[in-house]
Amino acid sequence: KVEAARANAEAEARAKAERERGAAEDRARQAEIARAKAEGEVEAKAEAQRRAEAAAKENAPLLPGWEAVDSGEGDCYYWSRRTDETRWDRPTAPVISRPPPPPKAVKPARPQAKLARPQAKPARPPKSTASGAVGTGGVRAMAAAFSSGGGSLHRPPSLRSNITSNGKPVYSLEVLGRTLSAGLPADVDPTCKEEHLNDDEFTRLFGMDKASFRSLAGWMKTKLRKDNGLF
Repeated sequence: KVEAARANAEAEARAKAERERGAAEDRARQAEIARAKAEGEVEAKAEAQRRAEAAAKENAPLLPGWEAVDSGEGDCYYWSRRTDETRWDRPTAPVISRPPPPPKAVKPARPQAKLARPQAKPARPPKSTASGAVGTGGVRAMAAAFSSGGGSLHRPPSLRSNITSNGKPVYSLEVLGRTLSAGLPADVDPTCKEEHLNDDEFTRLFGMDKASFRSLAGWMKTKLRKDNGLF
């Protein structure tokens, strides 16, 4: 009887261990299935995001000064009137994904008394004149040079140092770091502020010349602009 009881106990112990091992294997399989499903959902969302960004870029308008040119081989390339640059990829402003909404906060109680609205509007910031922009007198002088020079218009020597190699007016890094509402000059394209730096300042800031910068991918140019306060 003792031997039989011992044998029964051992059999029950082995059966229990087998059941526990089977349950552990089932849990491991379920966890693997759940992990694979989660990875698949993440990959599907990422793929959908990539397709949406590609579609948005394909349908986005061209940057100012660019136009599509038929290559004569069934496709087109893009040409910049400003810099005479050509490229195959569509030059558009970088697509910025919309961030998720912030968590809802409890609304504060409304004040009992309403604040009086100010009557006078704030003064507009003065336009910068140290950047080499040509005023009314400069325009008249250039027109006179054009009429007396046989139809060829030359910039005054004093302005040549304030114009970039691609014909854009030069501004300091401090001025280009402003927004439109904070006094960014009207002749600066907010999507490519770096084009208004002089060549030496540009190379010092980005570690490359302008031609190398233009050949970078859109997301890399956006990151470099943000890192240097030009976005």
